[in-house]
Amino acid sequence: MENEIIQVSGGEMLEAINRSEIDGQIATAHKFPRDIMQCKKNMIALAAMDDDVAYNCFYHLERTSKDGKTTVIEGPSVRFTEIISACWQNLRIAGRIIANDGKTITAQGVCHDLESNVAYSIEVKRSILNSKGYTFRVSPMIAYAFRDNMALGGRFIYSRTLLKLDNAELHFGNEETGTNIVARDFYSLKQTYSAAAIWRQYIPLGRNKRFALFNEMQLSGGGTQARFAKDSPVKGTYQTGYTFSLGISPGIIAFATNNMAVEVNVGVMGISYSHTKQVHNQVTVGKRDASMMNFKVNIFSIGLGMAFYL
Repeated sequence: MENEIIQVSGGEMLEAINRSEIDGQIATAHKFPRDIMQCKKNMIALAAMDDDVAYNCFYHLERTSKDGKTTVIEGPSVRFTEIISACWQNLRIAGRIIANDGKTITAQGVCHDLESNVAYSIEVKRSILNSKGYTFRVSPMIAYAFRDNMALGGRFIYSRTLLKLDNAELHFGNEETGTNIVARDFYSLKQTYSAAAIWRQYIPLGRNKRFALFNEMQLSGGGTQARFAKDSPVKGTYQTGYTFSLGISPGIIAFATNNMAVEVNVGVMGISYSHTKQVHNQVTVGKRDASMMNFKVNIFSIGLGMAFYL
């Protein structure tokens, strides 16, 4: 008698194993049915175990619409449903991501009651990028030309950056070996302020002197304040610090009139020292000192401004 070879695909084999596993779980559920009253007692006992567990059984979120109206969203949390599912027993629960286009994500949740053999499935589509923020920067300058094509002066710099992320997720690589970066209820507010002494030298271009190159050297010092918060319940960090720097910024100037000009400059080199102090959750304190020497063009330090000459 010749041996007959039967080929079984990987998908069919996994399906057979999965079906056998579910049948075994259903048989176990019928053998050990749940006691509803005992389930309720176990739920209450776990949910009221301590203040922290009870607090995390509910969520409380504030959402502000475009018209400025604030709405409060509250209800049972995921932690509470985990307690319920664990105490209710004889449940088969699964969740998976079935679609992700980079802007929205679709998740599927499945719950199978092994005693009644009733299964429920639900799909939810949510935006994975919901944020708002701004950056504001002002840098007024005043200078005095003590001789032809040379000036001394001062500059004050203030900037404010706000970023709020309600929900964001970035995925790099494939599903198995890729990296996920997830942010939930992230809030960041940073303010910087500094004063600088500047020295400028101009090089006129052409006979009409409408255009000129200039080189600006500045010595500055200032401070920073920042607050970072994330997650629910909120975990936050408060940051303060100060910075001293010496830098060189060449540029070009174009006179629209005899008294008004447009300037463009870019930082090309400099040295800096900074000290930072952070307090996390009003308990943990950390300090950091850093010094840096830079000899590269920094495209993020390009400045565009309007100048008035008297």
